[in-house]
Amino acid sequence: LDKWLVGKKSSDSACYSEKWRQQFSMRPTWCDADMALQQIVRGVATGNRMALYARSFFQSLLFTLGSFVQNWAWSVVVLGLAAYLICSFGLQYVHIETDLMKLWVS
Repeated sequence: LDKWLVGKKSSDSACYSEKWRQQFSMRPTWCDADMALQQIVRGVATGNRMALYARSFFQSLLFTLGSFVQNWAWSVVVLGLAAYLICSFGLQYVHIETDLMKLWVS
């Protein structure tokens, strides 16, 4: 798991401010899970590795998704609007049953 989840480029400590570094040194679990895993691998910190692996995986996945949405913003908006319109088009065929006898037939 270390090969895939620890030390990704989205967690480069050089990109963070001095205030962030001070907060991270006091509260590493509040921050990026990958940074906490890097500290554990170096032997500087201890912690629940499996929980950090899971958090690191989801943070990496959401970072990738966010980057995709940022790079393809108009395509995402158009596809979302198209999906909304397709679902809305299907509403004309919906029939809401109001007869209690039909609703409670076993």
